Amino acid sequence: MKLDRFNTLLLRTESCKCTQIERILELNNVINLVGVFSNINLLVSVIKYLNINLIAIAGETCSNEKAILKNELTKYKSDCKIIELIRDDDRSLIVIDDVRNSKHTSSRVKFDEFLTMSISESFQSILEIKLFGKVFIGYKGLEKISLRAKKTEELFLFLLHNNKKMTRDTLIENLWRGYDYEVATRQLYNNIYNIRKALKDYGINRGEILIDSEYRAIIGDANFDLKNLEYVRLNIDNFSYKELVDFSNRYEGEYLEGYDYEWLLNEKQQVNNSLVDIFMLVAEQSLEREDYVNHEAALLKAFQLDPHFNKITDMLLNYYLQTSQKSKALRHYQIYNEYLKQNDEFTEFYDNV
Repeated sequence: MKLDRFNTLLLRTESCKCTQIERILELNNVINLVGVFSNINLLVSVIKYLNINLIAIAGETCSNEKAILKNELTKYKSDCKIIELIRDDDRSLIVIDDVRNSKHTSSRVKFDEFLTMSISESFQSILEIKLFGKVFIGYKGLEKISLRAKKTEELFLFLLHNNKKMTRDTLIENLWRGYDYEVATRQLYNNIYNIRKALKDYGINRGEILIDSEYRAIIGDANFDLKNLEYVRLNIDNFSYKELVDFSNRYEGEYLEGYDYEWLLNEKQQVNNSLVDIFMLVAEQSLEREDYVNHEAALLKAFQLDPHFNKITDMLLNYYLQTSQKSKALRHYQIYNEYLKQNDEFTEFYDNV
């Protein structure tokens, strides 16, 4: 993941007598100090709820505490760094241990140099798997992976969409229906080979995407928008308003935009609806907070995915009228009518406008 700022948690250990470390971190231009803890158990309890990419330990800590942190980050924050800091004689900070990086462990380096190296290393970008809006599978700043045959691309998207164990017959039924079984089986094997070769040629390793022997696309160290959506959907109550807004802002366009595979027809709207639910939650919470910019943005995104959902238009029109934006209300209603025939409820609303 490319970094230009570190969202940081500071853990003060008993061995640390220097209170200036916190102040130095606060003054650093690339550090956003999210929280300060003196109890490792309390820090561990909140890790999964926070958007962080650095944990700084002020002073030396025992290997057991490091192991606890590493275990929690492996589960929730695979790209978050852990470092031990001390203050040098010249009042600069020294990293005495880069806990999750075996190459740098126990080698001392000035804190500013560590930040510069980490930012530089982050430009070896994490793999992006983007299925919402314009599909992109590849590294930021590079061209997307090339899957030259349309059937190879369809199979790859089918595996990413389902992301579970598949039988050969299930794949043939969905992608080669009506084909001779032997021909379909041969095409399946050829296209699986083509996917694996394309991944290897592009430089994607098996720790990022693995197509296993059971036809699963196992996603490892990658930023996968569909997987992220599922995680947020299942843990929605654990996310703060700001985190939901940030999450919503990362999504543009409908699921697998521009693709109309037969196997996708019934499932595309279901996936879109999961995202609409989050947009609507953001819209409701933003209205309560009088955060009108995010209120309108969330509703417009929801409308793009499900223009037939009356509640979206109802909320938009009410917002526009209550904020004296009559021209926006009229324009939106006209767009809405391109999707639906007028019904009595909205005819009355329109007349009131």
